[in-house]
Amino acid sequence: MEAGDRLVAISTGVHGTRSATGEVFGESVLRQVLSATRHTPPYETARSIVAGLLEHVGHEGLLADAAVVCIDWHGRPAETP
Repeated sequence: MEAGDRLVAISTGVHGTRSATGEVFGESVLRQVLSATRHTPPYETARSIVAGLLEHVGHEGLLADAAVVCIDWHGRPAETP
């Protein structure tokens, strides 16, 4: 990773979750959410992914655990002599 990169890790409970109609909350939806939250703090990005997932699932509820971790990397601190 380089300074300015963002790392987002999600569980299969996020990526593989299906709606009542059988649609998978997958890569295309995640790309949309990540694009829309590019300039938000990491915790807001994680919240937006979970909110999108819950909207996708609707009133069915989640059948598996859903975990989201979002980290912004700012680089290593400068070494002091």
